[in-house]
Amino acid sequence: MQMRQLTTRDNVNVVMLHGIRSRDSMETIGRLRSFFIGRSINPYMFDYGYLSIFTRFRNNSLAKDLAAYIKTLDGIVIVIGYSNGCPITHIAAQKYGAKIDKAVYINPSLDSDVDIPANIKWMDVWHSPSDMAVKFGALRPFHLWGAMGAYGYRGDSNNYTNYNKAIDFDLMSLSHTSTWERDIIEYFGGQIADKTLVLKSFK
Repeated sequence: MQMRQLTTRDNVNVVMLHGIRSRDSMETIGRLRSFFIGRSINPYMFDYGYLSIFTRFRNNSLAKDLAAYIKTLDGIVIVIGYSNGCPITHIAAQKYGAKIDKAVYINPSLDSDVDIPANIKWMDVWHSPSDMAVKFGALRPFHLWGAMGAYGYRGDSNNYTNYNKAIDFDLMSLSHTSTWERDIIEYFGGQIADKTLVLKSFK
């Protein structure tokens, strides 16, 4: 495996997507912004507003919009999604041709064994085994939602890293939303930012 530490000399674009029922992205994934700004990267917030559970009717069009935005970017593209932001990212790459150097999924509402699109070069998955929200979401039939946020990625690709937030770190993040609690994000924010800014690939 090859690993490359990104620095301020690299042209790095970080795009962030929140989940559903988000009236203010700064209450969830937006709390990561300061950790990237501290590393001289100013993330772009792809804010798509509040959605109810009937997201299947909008995720496709949102993915198309996301792909269109990504295609305007030069340099390295990293997309960080939380919850429903992850299936939007996946569709953008799989269906609309968005080229993503790294997808970072935090408690993703996505099937654990979903195929990783060829346009996503690497995928980091931050998961919590006790994430009940994604487990319940996985019960919805005919929907891309799944329990990757609880179990991590379990598919056939080798281009991924799972991070179990319950056992892999000194502090635990156990629920679907706990990463964004003030004391927990102070710890995990730096962890996520540092690991995100390492590109991995196989020779």
